[in-house]
Amino acid sequence: MGTRDWIGIDLDGTLAEEDHGPYDPGRIGRPVASMLNRVKQWLKEGKRVKILTARVASTHPGAVISRTAIRYWTRHFLGTELIATSEKDPDMVALYDDRAFRVIENTGLIVGAVDVSSPTEDLMHEHGVLRRILAIYEHSLTGFSSVEILRTATEILRDFLGGFHEKMEEKYIFPHFAGTALASEVQTLIEQHRVGGALVAEFLANLSEDASAREIRVLQQLIRMYTPHAAYEDTVLFPAFKKSTTSVKKQQLGDIFERAEEDKFGSDGFKQFVETLDKLEKDLGTSGLTQYTGRLP
Repeated sequence: MGTRDWIGIDLDGTLAEEDHGPYDPGRIGRPVASMLNRVKQWLKEGKRVKILTARVASTHPGAVISRTAIRYWTRHFLGTELIATSEKDPDMVALYDDRAFRVIENTGLIVGAVDVSSPTEDLMHEHGVLRRILAIYEHSLTGFSSVEILRTATEILRDFLGGFHEKMEEKYIFPHFAGTALASEVQTLIEQHRVGGALVAEFLANLSEDASAREIRVLQQLIRMYTPHAAYEDTVLFPAFKKSTTSVKKQQLGDIFERAEEDKFGSDGFKQFVETLDKLEKDLGTSGLTQYTGRLP
């Protein structure tokens, strides 16, 4: 902190217990022990601390009485008198207040808000779409599905997974691991994205009513590659990202991911892809989980 920097701390409900009785400008509640000790430590470290409270605003009744009460209260409990003010200025570097919400600078994002998921949570949900497409492919290997079912599923793989999901990973998640122990694996993931895009393009270009050995081989390669690909990201890469990234950064990226998805596919884009897969599975006769339940010997 600079020599003029100061920390603002709210009085009622933060440094002192809130008094919910009739307002008395000369009465201040008992100190909140944890905050009092924190302020003592700041003062010991040479930091400037001010009481930031509406009690002393010029328009507030009893402002003069409150200033006097705060002076005596801080002298008694902190051993020194703290300046009381009702105004922020450019030198205030932090504010502690029981009614405040911290907003990330220049973003409008509220720290700790629950309406924005982390980027890796979004990516893992999207892996669910990938796995359902791979399940359609596996079914097709035992009894080739209709051209339209395979085309629709593969277009989702191309447009949503390849054209959006993988691009977001490469732009925002993978660079985080440059120079780390996971860097070589990340390069493999990028190469698999490239290969996956080429395989999908080839499959769509050659898709016909009669399944050729080549088409079946492409499906096998997509299943073989993307199954461990998604599993590695979900169990190794994304947990490592979550552990080594600040909550503020995760929230910023979560907001970027949600906005980007909405811009590209609309507000219900993910929902529409899932509904399309629901329909494809019904047409295939693979809808629901019952048929996948194992049988005891």
